[in-house]
Amino acid sequence: MIYDIFPDISQSDISKLNAGNFKKIIIMDILEKVNYFVFQSAPLEPDGIDSGFILLLRNIMSEYETRQREKESLVQIEQNLEQLAILNDHIRNPLSVIVGISSFERTPGNEVILRQADEINRIISELDNNYLKSDKVRRVLKSHYDLYPDD
Repeated sequence: MIYDIFPDISQSDISKLNAGNFKKIIIMDILEKVNYFVFQSAPLEPDGIDSGFILLLRNIMSEYETRQREKESLVQIEQNLEQLAILNDHIRNPLSVIVGISSFERTPGNEVILRQADEINRIISELDNNYLKSDKVRRVLKSHYDLYPDD
């Protein structure tokens, strides 16, 4: 009997099992370790009422753990993107001051400073472009692959 294997199963779930096409994620402790299972039924006869059912129980712990790692990775990507955007702004502001002050007087030393400031600005612009590409990847993952930490 199913109650021998799953003593906590509800009468409502038993009725759904008998009707077939029932699917539920269950959590069970096995040897003091939490495991996730897909608990699913299919009717023996397509239109039969209480004709019996086939029960499938599949351990999905590895899929669950993979999903958790994906979510953690995406949270880290979000944090990295946010920090990159902030860092770019924090670099550009003092760089603008340096360029402004160095532009007042055209000396050989200031010309070197201005060339180096242009190089820093080019690098920051490249980082901005990579940020935009990464943000697009993040949005694709969110909308098309259901790989996002909000769920």
